[in-house]
Amino acid sequence: MAKAVAADPESSRVHLEYAQFLLKAGEREKAVVEFRKSLQINPLQPETSATLTELSPTGSQLPPPKPQTK
Repeated sequence: MAKAVAADPESSRVHLEYAQFLLKAGEREKAVVEFRKSLQINPLQPETSATLTELSPTGSQLPPPKPQTK
């Protein structure tokens, strides 16, 4: 899965799928990083935002990802 991310680092879908894989594997912190990367690429993902909110230690709303500049 990491190879897929390396092959297509600008794909929000690849980051999302990798995050889900990491979460199932018990790698919560790494999964959060990948969920955030997915949102940075495509901020219009309400389910991903909700998942990040659930994973946050306080259960509070996470700040929106910073817009990516090209």
